[in-house]
Amino acid sequence: MLTAYFDDSGTSQNERIAVVAGYLATTEMWKTFNSRWSNLLSKYKVTHLRRADLESFHGQFKGWEPERRTEFVKKAHAIIRR
Repeated sequence: MLTAYFDDSGTSQNERIAVVAGYLATTEMWKTFNSRWSNLLSKYKVTHLRRADLESFHGQFKGWEPERRTEFVKKAHAIIRR
């Protein structure tokens, strides 16, 4: 059984271009991902990841130093690659 996750960007009425990206994996792979992802978010005391907030240090990322963001992103990318 395969499961897919998709997300969009630029889909408001004011945008001329929209983008959709996604990941496709087996159910077992998603279980592993979810466990690792939850651990990462917990370690950094984040409830969810909104990349726009992370990049602009808004929301849950307010007060973060650029080094902390870089460390978080590297760990997140490592989980995604696995």
